[in-house]
Amino acid sequence: MEVRLTVHRSRNRSTALLLRAGLSVVIFLLLCAQWTREPLRAAPSIEADAYWSLTPDPLTIVGCEVVPVTVRINDVTNLYGADVLLTFDPNVLEVVDADGNSGNGIQVENAGMLSSRIWVARNEANNGAGTVRYAVTLLNPAPPVNGSGDFIRIYFRAKTAGTSVLHFSYIKLAAPGGEEILSTATDGSAITTAPNAATVTISRLNSTTARLSWPTVTGVDGYHIYRDTIPYFTPTGAPYATATAGPYDDVGALGDIATNYFYVIRSACTNGFESVNSNRVGEFDYQVFKTVTTSFSWVAIVLDNTGITKASQLAAHIETNTNTSVVVSAIAQWNSASQTTQTYNHVYQFGDFDLSLQVPYRVTLSSSPTSTAIWTQVGQVPPIGSVSYALRETSTTSYNWIMQPLDCDAITLASVLSDYIETNANALVTIRSMSRWGGSSQAFQNYNHQFGFGDFATRFGYPYRVQVDVSDGNVVIWP
Repeated sequence: MEVRLTVHRSRNRSTALLLRAGLSVVIFLLLCAQWTREPLRAAPSIEADAYWSLTPDPLTIVGCEVVPVTVRINDVTNLYGADVLLTFDPNVLEVVDADGNSGNGIQVENAGMLSSRIWVARNEANNGAGTVRYAVTLLNPAPPVNGSGDFIRIYFRAKTAGTSVLHFSYIKLAAPGGEEILSTATDGSAITTAPNAATVTISRLNSTTARLSWPTVTGVDGYHIYRDTIPYFTPTGAPYATATAGPYDDVGALGDIATNYFYVIRSACTNGFESVNSNRVGEFDYQVFKTVTTSFSWVAIVLDNTGITKASQLAAHIETNTNTSVVVSAIAQWNSASQTTQTYNHVYQFGDFDLSLQVPYRVTLSSSPTSTAIWTQVGQVPPIGSVSYALRETSTTSYNWIMQPLDCDAITLASVLSDYIETNANALVTIRSMSRWGGSSQAFQNYNHQFGFGDFATRFGYPYRVQVDVSDGNVVIWP
């Protein structure tokens, strides 16, 4: 084949040089174009000194880091052009544009080995397909390159936690005349881990606002706040709120006895990559009562890390964390073994006793609130299964006070809760009756489980009195 190049004197010198280099460029591009027609090839059967490699290998990415991996060409002689197609798992990784101002899509960075007097035929990354393609040739009069060097630099960040192979799907090296230089390649890998999770605390900012606080997590772009009315919910969909730093104030979250809120926070990257859940925190509201007769209210310490470990602390907490002024005169607890009540007198501060998480206590008010009195507690949500109750039958009465566990959020009736206790106790037990205390009426509402009448609604976090028949001995453990 004869190739004739005619250069007119009127053309400038740079144009002439480019035309004289045209033959090499065309031949090289023809070699590059063959990747769309050739099957993916393994290493050549003829021994090749030149080889491709990745550094570092493995590539490790933690959280929101953007980490470069360098494609190297090693031990090459007479190199004038190179073409590479690298593939990766698009579910695990994505390429970050090395030149955000180019406007030419997602590109990689020329690392210097072939960078002087070049023509770039392809420079593109496809995050949907998981591919990186880069093809370049030197231009005459640039001399060919010998030895080893960094060819391109690809900037990766993680999309999920996992592992991706970095596979050389196509490689080709060319000499100045377009002849192929045989080469081999060694695949690499990338290992990604999720951002570090935050450690969250919750406080009562005022009677209606919950404040979420957490220390800054290094290497993340922000935080996703998830909220639900179920204690052990699984975050799905869009976050309830986002923040670049803590604290976050959830205005209007407190003070509604019908709706309690629970939170987890995930550290997040701008591409949506999230950490695992933080610890769970939440808020719980009870109404407390003062009537013209008795003034009893049954409550429980639903949440952990509230600082409430003594009856005296519970009385003080109610007085300072209720939306209106109240005075507590006494705190009492039920002793199922003796079937009697132990009482702490807050007015004279005697008879103090230790408290337990998720155990019911009776509160007595000595002053009438000026409005509906809502007591709010905030703290960490305890782990599932962190509480159990000893249900006792005695020779007199056989009453026991329990709190419906937080993980029993699907149970909404006394009949269902009674069945659940019978099924999940460690020994055979029969629930004779279940009762709930009405603060406004200062009376019990009773459900007879043996005959199935008087059923009423129940809710997790609320105290109930249970009367039992134990089949063997006088105590069972539930759950």
